[in-house]
Amino acid sequence: MDFKPRNRHILVELESQEEEEESIVLLPDSQIIRREEYILALVRDISPDCKLDISIGDKVIAPGNVVIDVQSDSGCISLIQENYILGVYRK
Repeated sequence: MDFKPRNRHILVELESQEEEEESIVLLPDSQIIRREEYILALVRDISPDCKLDISIGDKVIAPGNVVIDVQSDSGCISLIQENYILGVYRK
């Protein structure tokens, strides 16, 4: 992917959640996707104007409702603005 985040956004890859067995309800494609209250995401790229002390490869925690998903030709792009990051996991 050749996408470069700008304007204090962070390109992330959402960590897959272990899915619990749930009943299935069919919804139209236009239905809003609900996420967990908080998500764990892997940092893939960082806007040059970000002031947070994070690096590519760190894992971040953010509220699930602030993730911006954009469908592109190469797949889904997930972005989080830096002011929504609650914490960072480092290796």
